[in-house]
Order: sequence, then structure tokens, then C-alpha cells
Amino acid sequence: NPGPQGLSGDLAGLQGASEALSKHLRSLPASVLPLPVTSAQSSSASLRGCAPLPACPHALAQPALDPTLLATRSVPKCITPHTMVLSLEGSGKWPDDPQAFQRTKTAFLLSIAQGLQAPEIGLHCACAPDHLDVLCE
Repeated sequence: NPGPQGLSGDLAGLQGASEALSKHLRSLPASVLPLPVTSAQSSSASLRGCAPLPACPHALAQPALDPTLLATRSVPKCITPHTMVLSLEGSGKWPDDPQAFQRTKTAFLLSIAQGLQAPEIGLHCACAPDHLDVLCE
């Protein structure tokens, strides 16, 4: 059982990963993303410091996975997501048709994923039509 310092250290690590991701998103060049990301804000209780039990790092998301870990304890198969909301620079050129808007949004998510997966950033991403999953350490 981690003590209070362990929990605050986990929260600091989570907030550090969130800040690093936000910095990467805001630094994506215009060649990757037509409209720059102006802000990335957390909507997750853990990242806002409001969760009753702060999230702990997932065992499978560690840079060096201990092979005995899976044999010695139960490890959840899913990683708890921490949601962020992105704001893009304003534009009057968004489509009015809802389906066209959704396709444009998906294209933006794909572009963001490509930018984050570039060798200089190197994050793992999985894109869906309505959201983007990014695995950060």
C-alpha cells in the first residue's frame, strides 16, 4: 500500500505526463495540423486533483516491464483513461453538415496521431472516429 507520499508522487507523475502531452500537442507544426492546438485541458478527476483515490501508474505502461510481474500479481487488462479536451485556433471554415463535420474531426484526430507518433515525439496512439487514445509514460 503506497503511503501519502506514494500517492502524491503518482499524481505528480500523472500531471507531468499530462503537461508533456499538452506541450507536444501545442508544438505540432502547421505541416501536420492545419489549425494549431491552443490548449489541452484535463476533464479527468485524477488530473484535476479531485479523485478520491488518485490513479496509480499501470504496470503494463512502464518503460521496463518486469516479466515476473504478471505471474506474481493480478494486473488489470485495461488502462484507466484520463480525458483531455483540445481547443483549436478559430476558423470559420468548418462544415455545416454533421457528417462532414465528423469526418473533418476524424481527419484532425488522424493528423494529431501522426504528429505524436513522429520519431521526435514517439508516442503510441490509437485513433477512433470520435476520439484519440494516447499512451504516455
